[in-house]
Amino acid sequence: MTSRSHDRDVTAGPCRTPALGRDRKLPLAMERSRERGEDRERRLRFTPKESTVNQLHGSSSPTEAEKEIHFFFPVEQTLAAIKPDALEEHRDEIMERIQAAGFTISQIKETQLSKEMAEEFYKEHKGKTFFDQLTNYMCRGPCLMMILSKENAVQEWRSLMGPTDPTEARTSSPDSLRSLFAKSVLQNAVHGSSNLNHATEKIKFIFGDIEMESTKLSFLKDAAEGVQQSEENSENTTADESKAEADEENSYHN
Repeated sequence: MTSRSHDRDVTAGPCRTPALGRDRKLPLAMERSRERGEDRERRLRFTPKESTVNQLHGSSSPTEAEKEIHFFFPVEQTLAAIKPDALEEHRDEIMERIQAAGFTISQIKETQLSKEMAEEFYKEHKGKTFFDQLTNYMCRGPCLMMILSKENAVQEWRSLMGPTDPTEARTSSPDSLRSLFAKSVLQNAVHGSSNLNHATEKIKFIFGDIEMESTKLSFLKDAAEGVQQSEENSENTTADESKAEADEENSYHN
């Protein structure tokens, strides 16, 4: 099958792409399934007679699975900060909850913000009545700055933080970090970017040019190529199986 006809077939309609996970017994179960011919049966059962394209796709290895999962379920990065008083009093508890929520901590550093750095970090609030109070508070002691990675990371982190006001958080999001660890609207334990552009800007400000986007694009390119190659390999397998089945049927009639 040509690459052009492959592209036409796989873009002919919507695909459902679940990311599946099971225990370590899966490879053995898959191997036994293949030995019984069940893998071939499933492909043939759902492949129209007029088509040489099988209707099911699966990653060929754990490495390919990781690439393809990241291609179809792209990971976002967001900036997260544990503020001075919360860092001193609740560091371990907050870190445990971050990891339990499924975030990967891609970068981390403890830093003491200067007044000038705090003002730049919160520049979007400049001119508001609480600006000086906020920036002075952020200079009170070290903060823990992190790049958190996860699918839909910006919104997931904001959900984990909870509302800005801890009183509201305790009512609407009782399991959130601000409900559990914040003292007031000012001393509200954690910080998070409001959107993806904001996250990118703050990550660059705190961590510098770490070439996150170029690395991500390269990874996605490799994943896309892996998906296409895997599809072509499975199509060739299906075509060979169909030919073998036809030869077997002709041999039987002869």
